[in-house]
Amino acid sequence: MKIIVISGTSAGIGKTTLSIGLMAALEQRGLRVQAFKVGPDFNDPLRHERAINRPSHSLDGTMLTKEYNISTVAKFSSECDVAIVDGLDG
Repeated sequence: MKIIVISGTSAGIGKTTLSIGLMAALEQRGLRVQAFKVGPDFNDPLRHERAINRPSHSLDGTMLTKEYNISTVAKFSSECDVAIVDGLDG
């Protein structure tokens, strides 16, 4: 399984748009994609879910422990071909 992290230098530069486009393109090619969103966000994971037809999961280094984040990625990516992490600014 491969992990791709999309991040940027500031808000509003298209991280989520790029992430969703990549998720949809990989799904259309027959790959199993798992989505993750960094930070406290409720809207973007819903958009991820529409693109890949499976739940997106939140990762957050402030509100969640490092161990929780690592285990969440491992658990939900185990049967996928690629994980896409829609990252934070900076």
